Amino acid sequence: MVSINNRKFVFLYLILFFTLYGVYSYIVLNYKYMYMNIEYPMWDNVKSVISNNNKNNYNVLYIGDSRAKAGFIPNLFNKEHIKSVNLALGGGTPIEGYYTLKEYLKNNITPKYIILSYSPFHLAKQDVFWHRTVRFNFLDIKKLNEIINASSEIEVSNATLGSKDKVLDYYIYTGKYMREFVIGILEKRWGQYFDTINNLEKSNGHHYFGKLNLSNGLNAEVKMAKFTPSILLSLYLDKLLELGKKNNIKIYYYTMPFNKSSFDKMNSSFKNNYNKYIKLLGDRYNMTVLNKLYYLENENFGDSSHLFYGAEKVTLEIKNRFFSKQ
Repeated sequence: MVSINNRKFVFLYLILFFTLYGVYSYIVLNYKYMYMNIEYPMWDNVKSVISNNNKNNYNVLYIGDSRAKAGFIPNLFNKEHIKSVNLALGGGTPIEGYYTLKEYLKNNITPKYIILSYSPFHLAKQDVFWHRTVRFNFLDIKKLNEIINASSEIEVSNATLGSKDKVLDYYIYTGKYMREFVIGILEKRWGQYFDTINNLEKSNGHHYFGKLNLSNGLNAEVKMAKFTPSILLSLYLDKLLELGKKNNIKIYYYTMPFNKSSFDKMNSSFKNNYNKYIKLLGDRYNMTVLNKLYYLENENFGDSSHLFYGAEKVTLEIKNRFFSKQ
């Protein structure tokens, strides 16, 4: 028979356990800046810019993935009467791009121009929907389910997103965050968060990833036998372009360069199919395509995918091509 003291101990233990778990769950869901990885402040900064009435009145929005985040420097691109902001997201696809523009238009003055910049990989695949878009609360539950339902309707077995998780799991099963929470608290990541946010605000959204003197590594596209756009990502790229067109925004497209090591490994059909795909979009939506898939020498890259020393060169190239089309 369990003694009264033992029952009391068990009772108190359970109260303590659920109290601590409740506090942990509250922090995990509401104070993600305290423990999330370095990508989180970048996504949180974009969410802040698009969700608030922005007094900067940006007239050029740069939307894309991490290659765009590293390769486009707004403060170097800007000139009189032109003020740009880099709203690219690490791992971002046209899914996030569409909602980025939609939310920005809802809360801010309509920009005159958009420059889109997605790598071929992020038009064919996604690799962060569950780990960032959902986990970081970049979109609300309604929008997330809207994306999942769209995938279910047009793809077999949610081919692009995968179907292993459910959105509510990230709000109910807070144990999903336990490992990152422990690591983040021990590493005091909230300091990293505020430092990154401060730098992003000063740079109008620009951020470097790899910072090596050169990179001859191979990027993700090298592993792709051919360029085949995702049905879901194509749908959202169409929605993004339609939204821009509906709001009389002039849209441009710039493809960030590969390092030479990766470009040399790509077969010509991959390059041709990608270039044709972007050109067709340009023709269909009156989008100005600023370049084709190309490469720069390895010395311009800080890792196999992202520009470092070459970012200024590429930003000036975008600037020249952009203003030549005005």
